[in-house]
Amino acid sequence: MEYKAILVEKREGVAVVTINQPKTMNALTQPVLDDLMAASADISGDDEVKVVVLTGTGRAFCAGGDINRFMEGFTQNSGIDYIDGIHTCIRSWANMKKPVIAAVNGAAAGAGLGIMLLCDISIMSEDAKVSCAFINMGLIPDCGVAYFLPRMIGMQRAKELIFTGKVLKAGDAYQLGLTSKVVPADELMEKTMELAKQLAKGPSYALRMSKRMLGMSLDMPFDDLLRLESMLQADCFMTEDSKEAASAFMEKRPPKFNGR
Repeated sequence: MEYKAILVEKREGVAVVTINQPKTMNALTQPVLDDLMAASADISGDDEVKVVVLTGTGRAFCAGGDINRFMEGFTQNSGIDYIDGIHTCIRSWANMKKPVIAAVNGAAAGAGLGIMLLCDISIMSEDAKVSCAFINMGLIPDCGVAYFLPRMIGMQRAKELIFTGKVLKAGDAYQLGLTSKVVPADELMEKTMELAKQLAKGPSYALRMSKRMLGMSLDMPFDDLLRLESMLQADCFMTEDSKEAASAFMEKRPPKFNGR
């Protein structure tokens, strides 16, 4: 598949998706949104891909919305259409069944922060920064930020970041729980790929079901979650990977998972 605004490389069970628009700091222009949508569909349907890494080129991971589109102006209807278009794209990534890791190479601002937050795990370069920059443009948070941010850091801290547009360095983002790890810039992709390859070699069905259950857990009553656990765990018991893990444990050897 050919793309205009992103790069996609697949190797060893990992798809690396790179937003490749450094001149616009990887902002969510229409070509970027179109390519991310197409890549999401392609990766979701590719059984050889077990894990996805999302990153950017240049100084930014993603600088947010398309400022040129803002300058053109909006009517009520065109504004809704524009945001709905972004939502269609991010929904496809947020609902992806496979684990998605963000390798945050630079600024993740506004909608770019939303892209980072919808990923299952993020690893930040030590010189990367994040900002809930919407308020600086006279806007409310979009791209799912108001959903993900309070769930990750609590409502009061989320309100502070949203109301002020404060820029956080990578270390501060780590302290708040916005990222799982901060690494030197020249080690970002190496460390990210180490994790991605580890997950790609794991029991992929159990990983997908874990992601599904965790995604539902914060909005589900406890008893409903336990019923979901029973159903999904029973399914996992019947997989080849679960049986292989049990055999490997008894034989005192590492398991060899095949994704089935």
